Amino acid sequence: MNNKEVLPSFTSRFLCGIYDFMLLIGVWFFVGSIVFFVNGMETLNPYLGILIAFVSAWGFFAFFWMNGGQTLGMKVWTIKIKSTNGNSILLYQTIIRFLVNCIIFLTCGLLLILINFNVKRLSVSDYLSKTKLIKI
Repeated sequence: MNNKEVLPSFTSRFLCGIYDFMLLIGVWFFVGSIVFFVNGMETLNPYLGILIAFVSAWGFFAFFWMNGGQTLGMKVWTIKIKSTNGNSILLYQTIIRFLVNCIIFLTCGLLLILINFNVKRLSVSDYLSKTKLIKI
């Protein structure tokens, strides 16, 4: 890590996550409306609906993380994601990061507290996906 890089705090990560979740709800409404229309105004099997919501959420984050390294919430909170080697993140890293972040979401962000106990201030998703968040 460069000495010039400032890492985001627990609070800015958490608030960025809330911001992005609100945007994700809009994405789900949009995708759900399209699927509902394509399906002839009939509701889907709940398992298929959950799968579509999961894939559309991953697509939302993967697109922004791979194209510019920031979601809209990350831009507001001036946070950027990059690989630990300094490059843009790759598709497999988005998958790992997204899956781990789903677990973090299910714990209401509780696992983010581990950032305070890590010397490099990496979250669980940072560590497992070999990425890091920096303040810009």
